[in-house]
Amino acid sequence: DYAAYNFRKSYAEDGNMENYLSRLSKNFNGVTINSDSLINLKDVYKPVQENADIEIQNQCFQTDSIVYINALPDRLTVNPFKQKDRKYPITFLYPKEFKTTVILNVPNNYQAFSIPKSVRMKLPDNDGSFTLMVIVQGNRITLKYKLLINKTFFLQKEYQNLKTFYQYIIDKTSEPLIFKVL
Repeated sequence: DYAAYNFRKSYAEDGNMENYLSRLSKNFNGVTINSDSLINLKDVYKPVQENADIEIQNQCFQTDSIVYINALPDRLTVNPFKQKDRKYPITFLYPKEFKTTVILNVPNNYQAFSIPKSVRMKLPDNDGSFTLMVIVQGNRITLKYKLLINKTFFLQKEYQNLKTFYQYIIDKTSEPLIFKVL
């Protein structure tokens, strides 16, 4: 798994967890990492899994009675496929799997006004998929984000599908959670 290899290499360059967390904090403005653990870091036959407890700041906008929260701090914000059309194939170095789970504990004086709906989108031939699952349980909202790219080589005729796929991901993960303040 090349993604795990690259992660292990980057982590080794950091030297230890403290340096890794420092680098990570710089990459995510407004994010405080309370705890972080890495699973399978030394087992090269398994993918690395990271579990972190974070606090997100500067990810919401508030008026007098409405709060807008962007709950996915590491979401895609720019479509890497900007050209109108493509003359050459697209190559990814390796298949990718990216998962994030965010759990929001909503204050009692907030009432959900607009919560994004769960969605799933697939590329043709199962070349990739995107899932955003939104679960509301009382004052707790869980967002599960999963992006899979199963194929490493896309022909130029598949470019529009990739471009549309990535734009859909950006649009869906940019939808804020909206709450009324009671």
